[in-house]
Formats: sequence, C-alpha cells, structure tokens
Amino acid sequence: MIGSKYVALKKHFLDARACSADQLQCWMEDAKVHTVCRRHGNGLNVCDFSYDAIYRFENLKSEPEKMIVLLTFWLMENDDNRSDFDLPDPDFEPESHGRGKVDLEITVKFRETLSLVEDDQGEFVYKGAHYRIDYPEVDVADTGNVATEEGKGDKPHSRAPDE
Repeated sequence: MIGSKYVALKKHFLDARACSADQLQCWMEDAKVHTVCRRHGNGLNVCDFSYDAIYRFENLKSEPEKMIVLLTFWLMENDDNRSDFDLPDPDFEPESHGRGKVDLEITVKFRETLSLVEDDQGEFVYKGAHYRIDYPEVDVADTGNVATEEGKGDKPHSRAPDE
C-alpha cells in the first residue's frame, strides 16, 4: 500500500527495458503523513502518505524522451487521483555526457491512502473494533431515488450496467 506506486513505477521502467537494473537507482524523500481517518466502504482510510519518488538513470543510451513517454503513460493509467490531491507535474533533470549518453533524474510526487478493514483478529484497535491493513470494499448502489424538485417527491433512478 504505502510506496506501492513507487515500486510499481520502478518495475514499469525495468519491464519496458528502458534501462538495466544497474543503471537505475531510486529512493523516497520528503515523506509526510496526512491524518484523515474517515469511513470508506467497509473500512477506514486512516491517513494519506505523500512522498517524492526519485528515479536516477545513469548512462542511458536512449533518448530522455522515451522515459518521459513511459512515465506519462504510466501516470495516466495508474495514478488517476493526482488532480484530486493537486500533485505537481514530475521534475526532469537530464545531464548529457556526450557520445549519446545521458543521466536523468526524475522526481514524482505521490500520495497514497493507508486503509484498514474490520477484522476480529486485526492487530489495530480503534473505537473498540479490530482492524487489519487492507483495501476496503466499496458497495455501489444499482438503484436509488433522485430528488427532482423540492416537495415534488423522488423519481427512481437506475445506474447503467458497466459495459
């Protein structure tokens, strides 16, 4: 959960063969915990964890643009809540060494939610209930009533099935 985006993006760079494992160093900096503690589905969102993920590529043969495309597509597919948290765009610092070699440092700000679900055997106790770290299930209503005008009553509404 915490740091999962950092790890997944590193794996994405390596799986795409954008570099070899010995050309990539990565670490986390400027980590902060933002207490939120709110109900979410059948669990609790305890806090949000924000951090800078730093990816340093050394002696790349490919163009830095390849890394930019790989990063951008990964963020669009895997970090769709960036705008919810008003996260900044990633920073890129290329350093050319001539002969077609470049070092590149990419800094990406991530924010991830730490969630708990109720579990009688859970190690965490909050307000008398036991919890374990996990993603809560969120039930989505298939039908409901929508108020149309004050005093006019509700009209039934059905959610269109997923395609």
